[in-house]
Amino acid sequence: MGTVAGRLTKDGKPVANAALTFVTPGHPTSVGTTDADGRFTLSTRRLNDGAYAGQHAVVIRRDPPTGDPYEDPLKTPLKAEVIAGRHNVVDLVIDR
Repeated sequence: MGTVAGRLTKDGKPVANAALTFVTPGHPTSVGTTDADGRFTLSTRRLNDGAYAGQHAVVIRRDPPTGDPYEDPLKTPLKAEVIAGRHNVVDLVIDR
């Protein structure tokens, strides 16, 4: 596992209150929620413990749901690589 933190933006502005899920086959999912500045940290089993190493599909859910591909783990164009034993910074940019 590696710790993960980052920022979610759209058109250069922070996306607040978005639920992020990092999905990789064979491992539990990791989750986080963006703050008012779009910043997040991920948790899997304990608060802020990060995510399992490997390539992840990044799912983003907002309220209300937008219906865009970011909400579907099979359609999301966002991917993130997590390296074990490191602090991984994952800054994400969405266009919808």
